[in-house]
Amino acid sequence: MTTRLNKFILFANSLFPHETAYLMNIQRFEDEEKLNILKLLHSNATHAAPEVKFDESLDRRKYSYMMTWCQDQLARIDVDNIFSKLCDYDRMIMTDNIDLKIERNILKLFRQAGTDYYSFLKLYDIGRSYRHFLQIRMRHHAFQVVDQFLRKHRTSYEYARMVNDKMHTVTEDIIEQYKSKHGDTMVYEQWLDSVYKDEGLDGYNRVLAWIRILFIAHNYRMIDRLSEKFDYFETMINNSKFYSRRILANFYSQKLLYFASQNKLDKAIEFGYLSIRERNNDYLYYINNLAAVLLRAGRHEEALRILLLATEDTRRDSNYHNKISHAAYLIMSRIENKLYKQAESSGDVFFNAYKAEIFEHRWHLFMTYYLRAILLLKNYKKIIRIVRQTRLMERDRTYMDSPNYTTVIPWIYNVANYHDGLITQEEFDTHTRELLLHPLTGEAFPEAVVSSLKKMGSSI
Repeated sequence: MTTRLNKFILFANSLFPHETAYLMNIQRFEDEEKLNILKLLHSNATHAAPEVKFDESLDRRKYSYMMTWCQDQLARIDVDNIFSKLCDYDRMIMTDNIDLKIERNILKLFRQAGTDYYSFLKLYDIGRSYRHFLQIRMRHHAFQVVDQFLRKHRTSYEYARMVNDKMHTVTEDIIEQYKSKHGDTMVYEQWLDSVYKDEGLDGYNRVLAWIRILFIAHNYRMIDRLSEKFDYFETMINNSKFYSRRILANFYSQKLLYFASQNKLDKAIEFGYLSIRERNNDYLYYINNLAAVLLRAGRHEEALRILLLATEDTRRDSNYHNKISHAAYLIMSRIENKLYKQAESSGDVFFNAYKAEIFEHRWHLFMTYYLRAILLLKNYKKIIRIVRQTRLMERDRTYMDSPNYTTVIPWIYNVANYHDGLITQEEFDTHTRELLLHPLTGEAFPEAVVSSLKKMGSSI
């Protein structure tokens, strides 16, 4: 493909399948060439690796028109774009700097919007300010429109605000359970589900409820139970209730986790690639999720390539949970690609730069892969030094009740002690037998875990 259509092709490759499906549903083109362009956009968007075959002999103005048309139609229903406009309206009202055209748009909103409006809370707050603006200027007709909206929906506003405040309390408990592995947040599931499916409630609160339902499912490792809730969310997207590129990217990433929990890795990867078409604040999180599934599927070179796409994002991202996950998966992908020295080197750099943050967040994930890279290079003294300096064995004991705990760190430490001559063959064998059993339950780890540990030991 030549450079004539590069801008259009970049746009085409960025589109989500739900976006092109919506555009196909609303189009009324009589021009066959424009319709064919849209059909090809939809076909490409719905395939994980599209082969772009746009006709370069067509008038380029038609491609330009179609790109503008698509962007305009999607902007009309984009809840994030609409929220940004509301914020602009709010600023204009508060600074007495609003023109006639904007006022017409605002009044149209107050005539048409209901309690199910996605940004109903924001619109209601604007109405309260706008009512003051209109009243003091004796704008009686406009005042009546806004005042009627506020009076009619006052009870619904108070309820939506109460839901939003309660959501904060619920979220505190959900996050605390995630961090401490203690607590019972399943008691919130029914309430969150009722909020999520309340079609008379604002979309913002409903999406917040959806995200927390997902978080609870992750806490209890029951994401495979969410089939019906995913279907409902997709219906809301198709009905333009919850649409924005940000929300869609998150939806695709959650679908990755959903299919990964069912071990449907190809399907999970397909949705993972969709999620990274949008480069937003959660891009690093989406990259990490996709890379983790690629590694699990044995697609190691692909995982490394994907992780390297987010190198710059790790420097800018202030979320250490994401930064540490990325560093850990980068070490793991280099190990799987037999780039042991690079794996150790990247681990060294990150460990020295973010030691405190590592042990505050995802230390078990990072240290597992970091120590494994050092082990593969047979630097046993370095392992022993790091374990002792960071009191890693003590930390490991506090992690034993985690549902995904394995004795991989004690296993690496045991191997290092043996090869450095600190324990005898008999002691090593005794420890090895003990490490194949869960220290709290005494039960054997799953065969896949046992096999991985034995392979790690035998390769040194």
